Amino acid sequence: MLTPLKAGFDDATQQKQFYIEVLQSSTPAQLAFKPGPDQWCILQVVHHLVSLEKLSIDFITRFDFNRKNQKLGFKSKLKSWLLNRSLRSAKRFKAPALAKEAQAETLNADALVQEWAQIRQRLEHFLENYPQEKLQHFIFMHPVAGKLNIVQALQFMKNHMHHHVHQVERIQAHANYPKAKSLAQ
Repeated sequence: MLTPLKAGFDDATQQKQFYIEVLQSSTPAQLAFKPGPDQWCILQVVHHLVSLEKLSIDFITRFDFNRKNQKLGFKSKLKSWLLNRSLRSAKRFKAPALAKEAQAETLNADALVQEWAQIRQRLEHFLENYPQEKLQHFIFMHPVAGKLNIVQALQFMKNHMHHHVHQVERIQAHANYPKAKSLAQ
């Protein structure tokens, strides 16, 4: 795997580990807790991340350079930087329309972990064979930032996951968040 892709993939994998640990260490009541009527629970947050990563990887892996072979420049770098700066903040954003909300009752933590592992494996396989001469070429379309190259797409994935860490922490800090049962109870 090319060095900039390996770095981006490793960063995204490290960020993903936070969610895996939360899923594996939380009770079902904690995972399904919603701090408000129009707010997501932890399962919905993770489902959102898994779903959007799947959509992103589907787009990237189907991309045809023979059809659209465009090298990106300063405008793309600027938009990517602005997107990632925004995602690293604690500011809240409305999810794009393509980010469909799942019902918490239909989600399963183990299934999400398994699905995410399969998606990430697809990404890793794709990146292992990525051509160096295409590193600066358009391969991913973000709904707000527009055209991104593969390195920028990986940065987006990492920062998107980081952005939702704040949301999970807000859920866990809520006064009514279910307390974990101790082994003595």
